[in-house]
Amino acid sequence: MKKMIHTEIHITVLTSHAELFKLTCKKFGIKYTEISFLSDKENHLMTSIRKRFDKLKEIYDYLNHLYYVFRDVSILRSKVECNYSEEYKYIEAHLTILNKDIDLFNSLNLNWVISYNTDKLDTFSITRRVYPSDTEDSKDLLLNDFETLKNIVLEKHIELEYCILDTNPMLDLNWI
Repeated sequence: MKKMIHTEIHITVLTSHAELFKLTCKKFGIKYTEISFLSDKENHLMTSIRKRFDKLKEIYDYLNHLYYVFRDVSILRSKVECNYSEEYKYIEAHLTILNKDIDLFNSLNLNWVISYNTDKLDTFSITRRVYPSDTEDSKDLLLNDFETLKNIVLEKHIELEYCILDTNPMLDLNWI
């Protein structure tokens, strides 16, 4: 049985092109999301495409298709995350907490970043990114953090996302 590559693809665009981006997404049936970081003044508008592929080449072919679809929009970043990869740029984890638990979360002094989805204002998302300098230690760090957070997060388990492509990692300097 062939192992499928489960991906999440984010194409982030300039907010000045928001309306054209949203219309294009609607026309092609592409899901998008708008997120805001407490440490950044500008919202980020991006695709949120979950798709499965048999081969890495299929991912890049699909990205080329997306570049064609969004040819009239200024793309700030292309990012591909998958459920596992031997070769990756970094690992991210995202968890959700209720607004009422934000003070408790802050008191834990963990190295997670707070953001919110503009469609879900009753919750915050928290994100942590680790780089592969100490891969096993990095994964363990995320798992240990989850143990600390498990009583205030909504998820029952932590999902690790392995970033295999990020064309503009500098975009995150304001919040990571």
